[in-house]
Amino acid sequence: MEGRVPTLAPGEPRFGGYIERLIGTQMGKLHLLPGTTFSNEQELGDYDSKRHAALTLRELERYIALDIVGSYHQSIHGGLGRPPISIWRDHEGEIPLRLPQDRIRFWLTFLPEQERTLRPTGIHLFGLAIGRRR
Repeated sequence: MEGRVPTLAPGEPRFGGYIERLIGTQMGKLHLLPGTTFSNEQELGDYDSKRHAALTLRELERYIALDIVGSYHQSIHGGLGRPPISIWRDHEGEIPLRLPQDRIRFWLTFLPEQERTLRPTGIHLFGLAIGRRR
C-alpha cells in the first residue's frame, strides 16, 4: 500500500465517482455545522467561520466517522437500493480481511497529511490537481 498515488483522469468520473459522491454528501452535511467555510467566497460572504466554529478537530473527525458508520451505512442507498452495510454483510465472508502488520505505517501511508491551499483549479498534492480544472 505504499509509494504509489493513483492518478485520476480528468473527465473520467467512473474512476473516482463513488468516493467523490460520498465526499459531496459529507460536505453538504458539514456546511450545516457552525463554522463552515461554505463552498465558495460568494456563499461565505461576511460570515466569520473562525468566530462561529464550535467543534475541535477531534470532535469534527468523530462527527464524520459516526455519520459514515451510522447514518450513511444504515440508510437506503439510491444506487444500491439497500443500506451499504447490508451489501457488506452479504459479501464480507467472501474476502479474507487482513489487518496491516504496522498500523502506524499503514496510517501514514494511507492518509498522508499535508496542509494545502485550495485554488480555483483544485487542491494540488503529490503532483496531482484534484478538483475543477479550467
